[in-house]
Amino acid sequence: MTSLQHAAALLKEDNKEQAITLLQELAKKTDTKEPALRQLLRLALAEQRWEEAKNYVVCLQQLNPSSREYRQVITDIGEHLEDFTFICAGYERYLQCHDTDDTAHFNCGYYARKATRPEIAITHFERALELGIEDPHEVHLNLALVYSELLLDPETAQQWLGKALELKPDYVDALFNLAAIKEFAGDKCAAKQLFEQVLTIDAQHPLALSRLADLEQFNTESAHNYVTRCQDVMTKMPAQLRCDLHYSCGKALDDAKLYKQAWRHYSQANSLNKQSLAPFNVASLERIEQSIFARAEHVSQLAAQDSPSVQPIIICGMFRSGSTLLEQILGASSYIQAGGELKFVHRQLFELTNKPIQLLNKAGTPGFAHAYDDLLVSVAKGHDWVTDKRPENYLYIDILKQLYPGLKVIWTQRDIRDNALSAYFQRLGPSLNYATDLDNIRHMYEHQQRLKAHWHQQYGNDIMTVEYEQLVAQPEQVLTTLFSQLGIQYDGEAERFHNQRSHVRTASVWQVRKPLYSSSVGRFKHYKEAILAQRAFPYFSELL
Repeated sequence: MTSLQHAAALLKEDNKEQAITLLQELAKKTDTKEPALRQLLRLALAEQRWEEAKNYVVCLQQLNPSSREYRQVITDIGEHLEDFTFICAGYERYLQCHDTDDTAHFNCGYYARKATRPEIAITHFERALELGIEDPHEVHLNLALVYSELLLDPETAQQWLGKALELKPDYVDALFNLAAIKEFAGDKCAAKQLFEQVLTIDAQHPLALSRLADLEQFNTESAHNYVTRCQDVMTKMPAQLRCDLHYSCGKALDDAKLYKQAWRHYSQANSLNKQSLAPFNVASLERIEQSIFARAEHVSQLAAQDSPSVQPIIICGMFRSGSTLLEQILGASSYIQAGGELKFVHRQLFELTNKPIQLLNKAGTPGFAHAYDDLLVSVAKGHDWVTDKRPENYLYIDILKQLYPGLKVIWTQRDIRDNALSAYFQRLGPSLNYATDLDNIRHMYEHQQRLKAHWHQQYGNDIMTVEYEQLVAQPEQVLTTLFSQLGIQYDGEAERFHNQRSHVRTASVWQVRKPLYSSSVGRFKHYKEAILAQRAFPYFSELL
């Protein structure tokens, strides 16, 4: 009996530990390395030991980089873990042996884009085009997404979308993304025309119809007309596609001050949205907090960036708390570039939030620090400071402060009653499953407040709070103090921020095109009666 057969026999006898020990020894020997690693990989996958599985499959691919099987296993594991950097690296190893595989280049570019590695994505997309890939319009679309989402270069993105539409004039995805770019740029007329063009091709395109609601200020008549149009389409749609349209109907009716009708649509929207999301676990917030407290003594081991060429300003706080407004005001300064919600840090670290040592090991790698720094430099466009307003960055303040000792953090804050409703009235995405329930929104707010107090205790005046209500009521007073804390001269940015030609990619796109206004303060009062009558949110209702 060979050693490999012996290991197989041990597994049949359910002597797993001894079998694994034997296989690990066999994996060190040249003649048995690959079959032993394959068996170890199968065991790790079966038991969902993902980090071990990743190590085994990487070793296997290094032994045989041309293997499509190993490349596919890497893709499957990476998709499951949403570790797109891991998938991208697997494709790059594979392409060392298959440089003429146009589809593999496209896939590598796709996963590099999802991993927020724009330079790698562009290289592989362009190589796919050089090789004459079938359906090049899809490559053009993905290049447009790299430039618009990652490099914040909407002009180049529009050029690529134009090339896609030259090849396929009725390409709905390209038209929709072009409409979105026009919307983010504040070009209402062009955005509306393009969304309507999408609906001419696909009359049941829920997102195009939904986005039209953001482009219009409704009165009673136009709100009822829009709701009727949506209801005609919704009858032919599955539940999850109706969700966006209920949110949009709520917005139209809210504009028209038809608050009871608006509340019914918002309630339906969140009920449908909740069905497709994982249940929100309040206890998980405490576990996250404990993990953050536990890593405090180890964070100092991370090496600071050596003379960074650009300094990030972290803007965090609850979604819909005024962070986009504040970023646009800061971006009006000649010293600061508005970077938007940069995905890199959260995407790289979130899965390890409850594993403090593994998280710090990953954050401590040169690759992590260099990739984030490269992204900041590309987004900063020559400015000394660049904002990163990804709200979840509140989980990583200690790490970012260690990498960038001069880092400043601005925490936007708003009356939780208004903040909660503003979040409840938007479809914020699957990772924000708390937003479908007002009680859960309050739990999330209190969790963030506890962590804010923790960071303030550690970093003092480098953690700054901007209250939304004070900002809109006394902008010059609030901003003069804030800019001074940043070490920058305030120069009336609040008076001109809304005239910028910047691209805003959040739900606040139209609010920040206006001068400062206070009409959103106390908005919860319009819905107080409906919330209390529904009796669905006892914890939140305590605040009303």
